[in-house]
Amino acid sequence: MKKKFIGFAAFVALFAASCKEHGVSIDGNESLAEDTTYVSGTVEQAETKNFLTEEMSGVRCGNCPEGAIFLEELNEANGNRFRVVAIHQGSLTNPIKDRVPNSIQDFTTEDGRKILQLIFGEQGNKPCVSFDRWPIGNGTNKYLVDGASNWPPKIAEMKGKRDKTPVNLKVESKFNAEKDQYDITVTLHYTQAVTGDNKLFIYLTENNIKDAFVEADTLITYNHVFRKAVTAADGKLILNTVTKEPGRVYIYRAALKIDKTDAKQAFWNPDNIKVVAFVSNGTADDKSVLQVQETSLK
Repeated sequence: MKKKFIGFAAFVALFAASCKEHGVSIDGNESLAEDTTYVSGTVEQAETKNFLTEEMSGVRCGNCPEGAIFLEELNEANGNRFRVVAIHQGSLTNPIKDRVPNSIQDFTTEDGRKILQLIFGEQGNKPCVSFDRWPIGNGTNKYLVDGASNWPPKIAEMKGKRDKTPVNLKVESKFNAEKDQYDITVTLHYTQAVTGDNKLFIYLTENNIKDAFVEADTLITYNHVFRKAVTAADGKLILNTVTKEPGRVYIYRAALKIDKTDAKQAFWNPDNIKVVAFVSNGTADDKSVLQVQETSLK
């Protein structure tokens, strides 16, 4: 990883130049991205905490569409502070080929498999949801909450654990026509001191996908479908040797090219893709999310 760690004394002289850096196409190789850190003379006001909700789903999961609708209702009831990622991985995800209509595309991904394996360990009973990656699961998985009726009290438990964020997060994405790529920039600003390792995650999700469902005679709409991790699927360790004092700023730049020759990316519609960025604690015992934001890819 190419890094530029800038001390506060040198910040005034160097910041203007550092802002001119641009991410390069990662093509699955995160080592080509860029990051920068410095300490600002002004500490920002803490922004509203948002919550990462990761739903394990599948086109053969009979209750998953209703679960997705209920999660949207819970989001609205909680001030639309959820940033939803629907991960189609594990059982009940095989494309439908034994009835009409058949599946148009396969929502499973290698990055999704890594998230399931490296973050959660197992899939739980679908539909199930991880709330800010707190270990508050009620079934076989300590992170995933089975049964939609159990989601409201677990949401309250999640908010009780961390309803404020110690780090502001801004995510930007812009299409670079000259390079035929999407330049993605994520900026973290710590509003209070944070100790321990942190990890940065950048995921892509897509809305408004029309495809087959095992119990429907027509195509249904899928939203928040996880498409790809821009960082490593299990996150990028950041600032592990740097004090995260109030005013500490960390900037990560990368870029994404959509490969239309890829069998799965050929279906992507950039108009419907979201960039979901979040920062979490970075240890095996504490994966909880400090803040999450999203923006449109273009």
